[in-house]
Amino acid sequence: MQNASISGSDPAPALIPAPFTTSQVTLTKQEHIQLKQQANQWRAMWKAACDREQKVLGDCSPPYRVRLLIS
Repeated sequence: MQNASISGSDPAPALIPAPFTTSQVTLTKQEHIQLKQQANQWRAMWKAACDREQKVLGDCSPPYRVRLLIS
């Protein structure tokens, strides 16, 4: 937030979007499948770690919910 204003009387100017917000990426079918597989592996490892932590400490809730919108 390089353009944010701190003083209360001046309105904050519009923020400039990051360059990656307007660029598109093309994946091959194989890359797409590998990406989804890796996401599932990380999700399974997180769940296993959460289960272990829950046995030791009690509740284990994620700090944020990540949902891939890749179909």
